Amino acid sequence: MSLRSGIAIALLVMVSGVASAATKHAPDPVCADHVKKMQAMKTSKERTAYCKGNEECTSHHCSTAAAHHKSTAKHPAAAPATPASPPAN
Repeated sequence: MSLRSGIAIALLVMVSGVASAATKHAPDPVCADHVKKMQAMKTSKERTAYCKGNEECTSHHCSTAAAHHKSTAKHPAAAPATPASPPAN
């Protein structure tokens, strides 16, 4: 492969990577209000029901935007192991 081909391929890869990153993370202005409302909800069932009941939320896929901003429940701490009681004689 020639040097020009390598540079051309590298340039195409960089340009496509920058373009995909710019489009992937662009917030949808239509979803801003929906995301705020869904962040106030406590359960994912509430958020899903809200978005399914709202045509604008569903058509713009605002639930995925809310999922990126909403932190999920923390992993519960592991419960300490309780010692087994001795068998009754």
